[in-house]
Amino acid sequence: MSFVERAIPGVMHRRLLEGWQRFRHGFQQLLLTFQALRGDALAWKRYLRVCTVQALVTAALASVSLSTARHSSEGLREERVRQALQAVSAVEPGAAEPVTPADAKLAPKSSASHRRRSKAKSAPAPGEATKDQAQPTDGDAEDRAAFQQQVQELQKDLVNLSAKASPTAIRRDRDFQEARKGLDEQFSDLEHEAEHLRLSAEEKALLVRLGAELDVLEQKTKPGFWDSAWALVLSIYGSLSVAQAIVIALSRDYHAAVARDASLLLGVAPEDPPTAPRIHLNIAWVRRKVQQRTRSLLCFLPGVALISVISLPFPGRAVVSSLLTAVWAAYWWVVWTASKSARAWERKGVASPPFYLRWWHSHLTPLPYVGGVARALERFWARLTRVAYSPAEAVEAQPAEFSGLAAARALQLIPLVKLYVRPLVPVAAARLLAERSRPGLRLESPKEQATLAAQRAAVPASPGAIAARDEM
Repeated sequence: MSFVERAIPGVMHRRLLEGWQRFRHGFQQLLLTFQALRGDALAWKRYLRVCTVQALVTAALASVSLSTARHSSEGLREERVRQALQAVSAVEPGAAEPVTPADAKLAPKSSASHRRRSKAKSAPAPGEATKDQAQPTDGDAEDRAAFQQQVQELQKDLVNLSAKASPTAIRRDRDFQEARKGLDEQFSDLEHEAEHLRLSAEEKALLVRLGAELDVLEQKTKPGFWDSAWALVLSIYGSLSVAQAIVIALSRDYHAAVARDASLLLGVAPEDPPTAPRIHLNIAWVRRKVQQRTRSLLCFLPGVALISVISLPFPGRAVVSSLLTAVWAAYWWVVWTASKSARAWERKGVASPPFYLRWWHSHLTPLPYVGGVARALERFWARLTRVAYSPAEAVEAQPAEFSGLAAARALQLIPLVKLYVRPLVPVAAARLLAERSRPGLRLESPKEQATLAAQRAAVPASPGAIAARDEM
């Protein structure tokens, strides 16, 4: 075995170990910020009070919204059942009028157009109403024959569908659910027909029984325990996320005050001026947040479109597309983590394109035939992502460190926990950016690196960088 072959494993191991140490260093920045707050009694008290009150208000809003949504859905269902029973039972009782075989042969199937024609008939004169009620017309006989035929068809379909499921089976397949929904529509048509016919007590009882059988079939299409539990978790997560966004929008000044305390305790120059926090809705901040989300989406979508095209030749293109999209989303999650600090925007307007655009420019644009299309796509892609060049360049200078911080920032995806993590992320990102060394500068010892990092952390971010952070 040659010296090169023996040296390669050691080099790879050393590089992996160094990368892991840098990753852990970035991950620990959030913990260091937390410990700095904990070391000061006044700052720690403010941090706990602000975040705990926000968490309690968020939980209260989420519980109210969940309860309101549940009562609304139950109220709608109860109102629908009540109206259906009222439509069936409020009809004047009377004996079922006999239908001759000739009438049954001549009676067409009831349809929406036939019901509209019957509703569109002009009202009879007051003197003629009693006579018409006493002597049913041929149209009434046709409607009754069509109604009875619809009842028979619904009974037959109910028997056939009920035979497809055992008494204890839970059917969640699409065909069964669509068939049950079709029976619900048929039953709704019968309810509309019942409003214009004089039904006997037996016919009313038959409609009620058919509705009960439909309820039994509906129970067979309801999800099982784990599906219901997962749906409940998703609804709770959504309610907490929405309530949390409202709370942050109203009380973000308190997070800014906590971040300022953490910056001063860590020796990092605060990026926001001191203000008296208060509860209010900052319309300008909301507008900026909407713009940020829009621009973030525009930066993300071109890569997703390219991944969809690349995945087409693969047999399992859904899996390939999902994996590549997850990697692409993780990259932008790291970039937006760095962008939380204004120091990541110091090179806005002069930063170089990200690595993927440089690779595109050097490998695809010189190709014959397709080079023109590649250059056009490059210009379009660069136009959408130019706003994020500066934080992307900062991430390329410290990829492992910011990957670790982004992994720690993933705690923000958990509702309520985000309230405790959100004010700490900008401070941790600023501290990492202060450690970045200039190109060509070589420091001999960790002490020199720490001294330079402390000196840079004490230098405030430029007003232009703060404005760029707020704009993006």
